[in-house]
Amino acid sequence: GHENGEIASHVAVEALAYSLFHQGQNSISIDQQLSNAIQEAQSIITHHIASTPNSHTMSTTLTAVHVGYNEIVVAQVGDSRAYKFSKGILTQLTEDQTFVHMMLKKGLITAEEARTHPERHIILQALGQKNAISPSIQRFPFKFGDRLLLCSDGLSSYVSHEKIQAILNKETDENACCQRLLEAAYTGGGGDNITILLARLLISPA
Repeated sequence: GHENGEIASHVAVEALAYSLFHQGQNSISIDQQLSNAIQEAQSIITHHIASTPNSHTMSTTLTAVHVGYNEIVVAQVGDSRAYKFSKGILTQLTEDQTFVHMMLKKGLITAEEARTHPERHIILQALGQKNAISPSIQRFPFKFGDRLLLCSDGLSSYVSHEKIQAILNKETDENACCQRLLEAAYTGGGGDNITILLARLLISPA
């Protein structure tokens, strides 16, 4: 249920932060730290499911980003997205880990069919599922002045790429921009599960 999803999301964030804080004291690569942290979150959530009645529907997607010197490391499980907005252009960094996106990549359906497919919300993996998870971890360039957008499908499924880009170009204040994106999602028919995080890199590395 929706409440179980919110609990799973909270547990995942707490577990991720705790794990990354303690791993940061060791000489482990960022990629491995993120992978370890996600597996720790998966372990905590699945243990909670096994020991708590009526929690079998507990699961969550996760997209986490580490910002380094001139690059970011993006870790993803599920279909929450990461975008980079640079010089007026919005670029989707992640690929949706969904059944429909897999069919699209294999050429079984068209992009237009994917947008309206009745099974477009079926995800291939999530924290809390019974099977082992395999997070996607990628590196991308990220420079002074670039903006990072993380969002759930509550935004990306109801607001087009072009509309998100237009709002980011029009609004320079991050809080106002998030509000505009939220309003666009509701106007587009989005439900109450809309998560948006927007940040700008303001400090240039020495």
